[in-house]
Amino acid sequence: MNARMCGPPHTGRVIATVKADADTLAAGAEGVWVLSGDSVARLDPATNSLGKPITIGAGATAGIAVGAGAVWPIRKACCGGLALRARLGTHTTLMAGFGFNPPQPAVARGLYVATTDVPRSALPLTRAGVRFVRETGAARTPQYSTLETAQAAELVLTAIARSDRTRASVLEHLRASRVQDGILGSFRFDRNGDIDPPTVPILRVTGGGAPHGAVPGAVVDRVVTIPASLRH
Repeated sequence: MNARMCGPPHTGRVIATVKADADTLAAGAEGVWVLSGDSVARLDPATNSLGKPITIGAGATAGIAVGAGAVWPIRKACCGGLALRARLGTHTTLMAGFGFNPPQPAVARGLYVATTDVPRSALPLTRAGVRFVRETGAARTPQYSTLETAQAAELVLTAIARSDRTRASVLEHLRASRVQDGILGSFRFDRNGDIDPPTVPILRVTGGGAPHGAVPGAVVDRVVTIPASLRH
């Protein structure tokens, strides 16, 4: 693959073409980064050549992205993020994805992890969620899908009560559900039956406590709502 450096997008002007053994690349204000096998490298605009590659481990990264002052490896395993952290230092923001599990949390301190592998009771809760957790003891022994199951049961019972007792009617009322400040917050269902708006928890590795073991040494940093433009 040839990596091309272009002028402003609306001009379509090619500034330089650099030969590179690239699996994929990503470009932004942080520069042009190339992923090749088990390493990534930045395209040097001064020499029109690739800089020194950063080895991240065979099969560790499926892709790469840049933005918001950060290099974003798309993870297959944990080792690549640690290698990038060691090479780039703590001033560079890095994010890993689902399945990231650092063997030494202290080494990964400062990394962010986007993952749904977090018990709902470890995330910010609505008043209804707090009440459910308190009354059931879910905070003491967090279980995956506990709050989701309770919310689903509530929706099904409500749909049955509003229906004409036929399966089709129950499903119709279930699809049309609108939840306001429920156990899982405020949401509806999209045409595929998924919760709308969808959210993704973002964890931050601190090297200290963990949100019930989802990622050792991490805490919940925030919960991000996926923009409508990225859902389809």
